[in-house]
Amino acid sequence: LLIDRLGRRRLQSLQYFILALCMLLLIACVGRAVETALLAVCRAMIIGAFQVLYVYTPEFYPTALRASGLGLAASVSRLGAMTAPTVAQFLAQQSVTMALTANAGVSLIACVAAALLPFETAGRLLRESLDVPMKVIDHKALK
Repeated sequence: LLIDRLGRRRLQSLQYFILALCMLLLIACVGRAVETALLAVCRAMIIGAFQVLYVYTPEFYPTALRASGLGLAASVSRLGAMTAPTVAQFLAQQSVTMALTANAGVSLIACVAAALLPFETAGRLLRESLDVPMKVIDHKALK
């Protein structure tokens, strides 16, 4: 799968970058078919980025904190999901270009944030406690 080949951080960062690029391309969009295609790519990228987040978050936290960490991440994402439509509607009433640019800007910030996550969790064993460092899995030894 792509998530295992690229890694969680790189894939999520790439998805947010593509999302931002498509948002900016929507500003210049003139045709309905192109607009529909760009919106479909935007939707796919945001869904994909959230799926990566739901893989990365449980792998990041040790077992003792895993449910709390995932719950906190889910809560913050829900707050964003509640406020984003209101902000987007307000911005779209002012200017569609401003709304798309703002969304692209937030996506670029998310792109950088994903790239700066503390470590990659792909190919690592899950930690049981905070005292145990994450260990890399030797995939060749498993085969």
